[in-house]
Amino acid sequence: MAASVRRSEEWDSTGLGAIPVDAGVETMFDLTRRGATQVAVVPVEWPRYLGKVFGDAPPRFFSEVLGHTVAPAAVRAPLVTTLRNTPRGQRRAALERHLEGIVRRVVGVPAAQAIASDLPLRELGLDSLMTVELRNAVAQAINHPLPATLLFDHPSLRELTAHLHSSVLAFDDAEPVRTTADAAVVHALSEEAAEALLLRELDGGAGL
Repeated sequence: MAASVRRSEEWDSTGLGAIPVDAGVETMFDLTRRGATQVAVVPVEWPRYLGKVFGDAPPRFFSEVLGHTVAPAAVRAPLVTTLRNTPRGQRRAALERHLEGIVRRVVGVPAAQAIASDLPLRELGLDSLMTVELRNAVAQAINHPLPATLLFDHPSLRELTAHLHSSVLAFDDAEPVRTTADAAVVHALSEEAAEALLLRELDGGAGL
């Protein structure tokens, strides 16, 4: 199992450490002598591990058992505000680029490796722990709770982006309908001026 870990940095980033061989063997025999069963032994940096799995709100159980809570993550730039200030036709692409950055960080995809929008993320090596971490990172980025089945229901960057863009963030990027005169301006006109404006529009249309 240890040999199958792709990079020690990736393993360490989860808050789970490694046990030296001698210490591991000694611990195994100690547990065997005591008749212990179904025991997991692993060095854990609890604040980091719980932050990866649960984000900023781990279950109270861990606080009661460990005697401390996970410190809130560093405040990030408000992605939703940034997207709202982005031109309508560019929002979806901007959101997908941000999501791709999160995927690269969580899975460990190098910048030189392209990620196809329609590629199922599991093909990048996304495992169960990474799936939870990715869901939490996305939820934190948009400040909105997301279901545990998020990446099963929307497995690629394209599908995930479309879902978040339209269903979760509810962005409507359709171009606004352009009218000859703004409704507010027409409302401010007198009845005679509005009628004259309408007649001019009708006369213009009749000449086409």
